[in-house]
Amino acid sequence: MAEDKITEQKIILETKQQAIDEWPDISVIKDWTVNDPLRLSAKDPEFEYRWLRDDHKNISIKTSNYIGGLWRIVPKEHIDALEKRFNIKLYRAPDGLIRYGDLILGYIPKKIYEQKQKIKAERTRKPIEDVDKTLKEGIDLKELQGIHPTLKGIQTKEQLGMK
Repeated sequence: MAEDKITEQKIILETKQQAIDEWPDISVIKDWTVNDPLRLSAKDPEFEYRWLRDDHKNISIKTSNYIGGLWRIVPKEHIDALEKRFNIKLYRAPDGLIRYGDLILGYIPKKIYEQKQKIKAERTRKPIEDVDKTLKEGIDLKELQGIHPTLKGIQTKEQLGMK
């Protein structure tokens, strides 16, 4: 019985190695100078840029005046100013905007972007701090009146009567 398991494991390992050996040799391009169509090298330092998925629902959310939004589609005039400032020619779609596949270039003032990032970081940090506090201090049993003792959540060793 143990011999069968060893034989079965050996067959599995040989099959895995065979699959690896038969895999075509794919060389990875490591030339970082290759032009990335999604990389925007000409940026106004006053703004943060981002590619937005160009569908009605997403654009409505991203360009709303709520914290998840506040992005704007880069207008033709802004593109003209970038081209003039950096002496380059950016690829434009027939509508005059910068698009790539189903993406469209959006922008936001850097000051607003930094405020959004700060708010997101605080929102992320708060629940983690609450969990850390609960793990350190336990849960105040006075707050949990009417709950069965086995369902009172995380408690410190002292609250559980342990040494």
